[in-house]
Amino acid sequence: MVMCVMIKLFHEKIQTKKGDFGELLVDEYIKSRKKMIPYEPVWPGAHPFDRILASPDKKDLLILDVKSKARRQMYPDQGIDFKHYIQYKTISEKYNIPVFLVFVDEGKGEAYGNYLRNLEIPVSIRVRDQEKDYPSIEFSGAKIIYFPISNMITLFHLTSEQQKALRDLSSRNPSYRYANNCSVSCEVSTPAFVTARSKE
Repeated sequence: MVMCVMIKLFHEKIQTKKGDFGELLVDEYIKSRKKMIPYEPVWPGAHPFDRILASPDKKDLLILDVKSKARRQMYPDQGIDFKHYIQYKTISEKYNIPVFLVFVDEGKGEAYGNYLRNLEIPVSIRVRDQEKDYPSIEFSGAKIIYFPISNMITLFHLTSEQQKALRDLSSRNPSYRYANNCSVSCEVSTPAFVTARSKE
């Protein structure tokens, strides 16, 4: 009985609903490309990652995690819980399966991301007349690691209806002003996970 209540509470969380919607959008994108097959967890509660992708010929596997959240207002970056970052790194290295992070950003109106190993590439970006080094580990209630959007690839653009749905599911104050589009130049190319596994 306790487990049923916990699962119900997890699914009623607004953040969970927003996350589910972002995952659905990414699933549709992946399926439309017909290069990888997404497998989702059947467990209804919290899970280690959102998807495993497999190529139809069974030669390639990929761990995919989707974050439905807007970029920070004052910095051209996206962050994840540092604890999750360590978990992704550990499982990736132990099983030699790459991890790909996708951010579904209702403010920017895009879904973008990259392989974890590419997000980790050190870069320095000028932000408000100061140099900021990435990846950046910061404490704001929790330990967060931030990656620059310049190390990410645009996967697809959100429709205005999708942006509104994500904003309606956001736990941010309705008066929150989303950041303008990233002014840092970002290299855009076809993400490797929808074609073939990239070479190390």
